[in-house]
Amino acid sequence: VTGGTAYGLGMDLGILYYFEESVKSVLDGWSVGLAFMEMNMKSIGGGSAIRIGGAWRHERYNVSLDMVTQGGITRFQPGAEVSFFKRLLLLRGGTGVVAGKSRQAVVGIGTLLPPIELDLAYGFPMSDFHQPNDRVLVSFTYRFGTPFLGQYLDDANKQRAAESEMNVNNLEYKRTSLQAAVREQKVLYEKIDADLKKTREKTEIAVGDLERAQKRLAEQNEKIVNLNRQIEELEQKKSASQTAVEAFKKIEPEVGRRVFVHKVEKGETLRSLAEKYYGDSGKWTVIFDANRSKIRRGVLKEGEEIIIP
Repeated sequence: VTGGTAYGLGMDLGILYYFEESVKSVLDGWSVGLAFMEMNMKSIGGGSAIRIGGAWRHERYNVSLDMVTQGGITRFQPGAEVSFFKRLLLLRGGTGVVAGKSRQAVVGIGTLLPPIELDLAYGFPMSDFHQPNDRVLVSFTYRFGTPFLGQYLDDANKQRAAESEMNVNNLEYKRTSLQAAVREQKVLYEKIDADLKKTREKTEIAVGDLERAQKRLAEQNEKIVNLNRQIEELEQKKSASQTAVEAFKKIEPEVGRRVFVHKVEKGETLRSLAEKYYGDSGKWTVIFDANRSKIRRGVLKEGEEIIIP
């Protein structure tokens, strides 16, 4: 109001639409509205106004953008609101933008004492603070069907209790899920541990089999070495026999027709054996040549068998 003070009882008529639950995933917290304002306050507000706008609310915060047409002038009014203590205290701020005119700013405070709502707003020009365009608005609203303050606080407490219970249930669900996950991990650990024990047992058995196989291989190698040694001894005996046969063929024909195997007795020598079988001790070389592999340094061993060509 310019240059004075005026009082009056205003009447507004409007409709407000909140988006349904089915579309909240896209427009969560949004609402739109249309209102006919100050329908009977031409002497104070300059005539009735048409207001259309939208708002977004999230817990304690509310952001809005309105378009208001009044007296042939259209202005845009962005604003914001912050609530405290379950909307018992409201702080508001906004501005009005009109093409070709100075911008207006509005600050306000409100309180909600269900079913009564009280608001105090102060508007002033932002370009020139000395212009006499200041405007103070005090509003009193009674919301029919709204519970009284005690019931409102009780409902708020119940809501907080329900939210707390929901949080407790969520925590309990998470705890149960974690316990189930721990049990699953324990079962998996026990299975892995059992598989590991079986693998260790199989490994120990395989190592034992390998050690036994290595032992058998070593025994076979030892047998092969012994067989090779026996073969060498047989080859030596064969060579000695061939030498004896060759020596036997060189002596007199009548002697070459007979071969004796003599077992050496105690005290016998090559000369005594030559004297015994040939009647001539000087033929001891014949016996020596036939038994070179057995006779060492011309000495006979008792019990040894030698060939007498």
